[in-house]
Amino acid sequence: MSSFDFCLSDTLNKVSDDPDFIDLFNKFQYYKENSEPHEIATPSRKVQEETEGLIAEFGRDRFFKNPQHARQDDLTHLHLFTDDCEWLDEDGSPKVQWECTSNSYLVYSYFESNGIHVFYLIALIEKGAHRLTKDLPDGDPNPIVLEWLAEAIRFRKAYPEYSK
Repeated sequence: MSSFDFCLSDTLNKVSDDPDFIDLFNKFQYYKENSEPHEIATPSRKVQEETEGLIAEFGRDRFFKNPQHARQDDLTHLHLFTDDCEWLDEDGSPKVQWECTSNSYLVYSYFESNGIHVFYLIALIEKGAHRLTKDLPDGDPNPIVLEWLAEAIRFRKAYPEYSK
């Protein structure tokens, strides 16, 4: 059985006592701990296009594309269900995970350390996630994405001391 470590950024530590956040965090842990071992950090696009998500409130789970090294450093965002989402097909059955998008993200990074799958939860964007993370008009990445990426790299370099 694999080992996992789930760590929170300072920003998320400030809301870690909130019941809604606790529920989200517990579901995230379950989602990652119960994913197929070869589907960590995120399920492949193919898997997400063919199956519904493990957690009904979790949609598309994908790496940031810009800047290029965001993928290399496993900076990721998970779409979260909100009241304005339509994640059911016309017959009432759940859509496949890839089709479940929203304007709300959980931003996280992933890496392995001595056989431990480490997930670092960085930010919770409850509204306006697409606008907030959209590339600039010149094609450069949005500064907030660069900040998250820098934070993910700092955390990875300081792990495990940071998580104590």
